[in-house]
Amino acid sequence: CEIVIPDPIIIEYKEALIFALLGALYMADQPSCLSSVTGASRDNIGGMLFKV
Repeated sequence: CEIVIPDPIIIEYKEALIFALLGALYMADQPSCLSSVTGASRDNIGGMLFKV
């Protein structure tokens, strides 16, 4: 087993990276909340998009 420590910049911005991933999944109409993980009855796409 190899332990990989990411660059400090990745650690510092991990929350922003996750939200970017969630946004990309939303824009691609891909579910981000999986029933196999959450226990929900079905997968769903969380969030909303507001255009201003």
